[in-house]
Amino acid sequence: MVKLFIIYLLSSFTYAKIITPTDLDSLSAIHVLIEWEQNPDTEHYNIQISKSNDFDFIIVDTTSNIPFFICKDNLTWNSQYFVRVQSVINQIPQLDFYDTTKFYILNRQYTDLSTINTFTNNEDEYFDGITILGLFNHHQTIGFDKDGNEIWNTGEQNNFFMTTIDNYGNLYGFKKEGSLDKPLKFNFKMDILWKSTDHGDRHEFREIMQNNYMYMEPTYQFGIIPIGSWTDNFIQMGYFADGLTQEFNWKAQKISLKDHSNQKIWEWNPFEHFSLDDFDLYGTWYEAIHNGEYDWTHSNSFWYSDKESAIYLSSRHLSRITKIDYPSGEIIWNMGPNSIHNLGDNNICEDIGFSFQHHIQELNDGSFILFDNGNRSTVFRSTDVNESRILRFEVDSLNCNIIWEYTLPGNSYSNSMSGVILLDNGNYLIATRSDGGKVIEVNSSKEIVWEANLNRELHNQTPGIYRAFRVPSIFPHGYSVVFDNYEYFSENKKGVIIDQSDNLKIEIYNKSSIGQKYSYSLSDSLGYEHYNKTGNIYISKDEKAILTFTKPNNFTSENISNNLIFEIYPANHSYAHKSYKINLLSLSKNKDKSQILSTYPNPTNSLATIKLYSPKQQNVSLQVYNIMGQQIEQSKKRFFNQGINYLRWNPKSNPSGVYFFRIITESSIEINKVILIK
Repeated sequence: MVKLFIIYLLSSFTYAKIITPTDLDSLSAIHVLIEWEQNPDTEHYNIQISKSNDFDFIIVDTTSNIPFFICKDNLTWNSQYFVRVQSVINQIPQLDFYDTTKFYILNRQYTDLSTINTFTNNEDEYFDGITILGLFNHHQTIGFDKDGNEIWNTGEQNNFFMTTIDNYGNLYGFKKEGSLDKPLKFNFKMDILWKSTDHGDRHEFREIMQNNYMYMEPTYQFGIIPIGSWTDNFIQMGYFADGLTQEFNWKAQKISLKDHSNQKIWEWNPFEHFSLDDFDLYGTWYEAIHNGEYDWTHSNSFWYSDKESAIYLSSRHLSRITKIDYPSGEIIWNMGPNSIHNLGDNNICEDIGFSFQHHIQELNDGSFILFDNGNRSTVFRSTDVNESRILRFEVDSLNCNIIWEYTLPGNSYSNSMSGVILLDNGNYLIATRSDGGKVIEVNSSKEIVWEANLNRELHNQTPGIYRAFRVPSIFPHGYSVVFDNYEYFSENKKGVIIDQSDNLKIEIYNKSSIGQKYSYSLSDSLGYEHYNKTGNIYISKDEKAILTFTKPNNFTSENISNNLIFEIYPANHSYAHKSYKINLLSLSKNKDKSQILSTYPNPTNSLATIKLYSPKQQNVSLQVYNIMGQQIEQSKKRFFNQGINYLRWNPKSNPSGVYFFRIITESSIEINKVILIK
């Protein structure tokens, strides 16, 4: 007996389906990922999108050689669409489309009230991608392209505000729930991947050491009202304001660390490590008169260094960067102005001169970058007016060396918020709330490559321009799985045919535009060791990898399981998990008899392919009969090798109807039916 083994996907007995978007899905993006089930024998797929169910006017008509496509053109906000997919076999589009899916694209959130005007000064140096912008006051996040077109937003109801995007496209920020701001990890689909049960200070939230989450919480302690030019104002309000009485609420931000189960595992409180003798002399106490509390530290960012097991904390109102040892909590150094400004006696790098800074980060080369708001630059640096600048510097033996410095031009002084990141091409992406709100991209020569004017004054409530990031795609989880040699093997059965010379091959296409690590497993319900495999594989952006699972040497039905499950997910996007249930069948063939495995497509509108298993080398011919039993065609004999072979029939001018194939071999005669629809 000759053995032929076939793997088939249980989900694929009937017509393949569109996986995403799901029917009646509502999307907050005009870039749309379309994914569908793999269809057998398919060379490529036609994808069509229309605004009407009858597809009388098609706005997208394109092809893909894998069951995956990202549509970036022709879709608009506040619209409904229909999508359908069609297989192409033997260069002929098939009669049946996949089930049509209807989806909605919701409303713009930022550019419904104002436009984003962009200017590109150097196309060659622009770092391509989508700019993602966190809006502090609107408690929203938007994405827009080089030309200012809004591409994505977090929707009207979600209240997701982004503060950070990691290297793999995961978003971190806060969700507004009543009066609470809850730290939140989410994705571009607005799935909540982790959420704190506690309120957080919505300046910073990061994932550190994988599955541990660091954020800041407001914390309070009673303290004095120091004597200063503000003293009389407090006395008039009924306070002693004598510099001795503990009578006024001081506010700071403690650092908290939680594990994935929301258990707090570490915290650091500035009231336990900073001196209350250190405070700003130049205005923050006047703000306390109106606020009813003193915003002492106003910590607004931190960075965790894996390499050094240290936290770098930015305290805006102290114009201070603090290096904290983790987990001891001991202060290694404070960086800030000299002691005459009352902000610490032992600061390092006193001459660097930043003030009210934001967005401290450590870069890959060990240097640091921050946005220096410069609220005290006239005092600390003797500038004529307050200036905002970008600082990149290194710390060497407690001395600071400025590597790169860029002063924002013209009216770009930003007294609050704002941020900067270093792009992969060496440019700097800067977000500033000044001059109507801007995002600018600057090269290392300090030339503005691109800028976006956000026109924030057109909004009833100023949106609060916080930080901007540049991502290559809003689909960092995007990938496709294709089973090699996926074919029809009998009527309404589809699978991967493996003969004596083949192995099981699975192609993984990384379509995320980011290099990704994938974890996969092939498990066997019967416990056969050969088909129980696990592994990891790294795939560069827009590349593919092939997983090959070799057959056992003793390739028989007795050592092939009836149930295989292939599972895979990107290591940094576990929510994008995919699972394929596979059955292995052993088809026993008589040595002296051929067998038709399938005829496809069936029905057909043109060319039909007959898949035939031949147990030996032999001559084969094809006869075609109509429904009346009349022979209408007779092919010449063809020589077939042992194994899988193919015959093709072109109906040419034959009318629609039922036809029968009579396949004559040296050992047997096989008959099969096909339906022709023209």
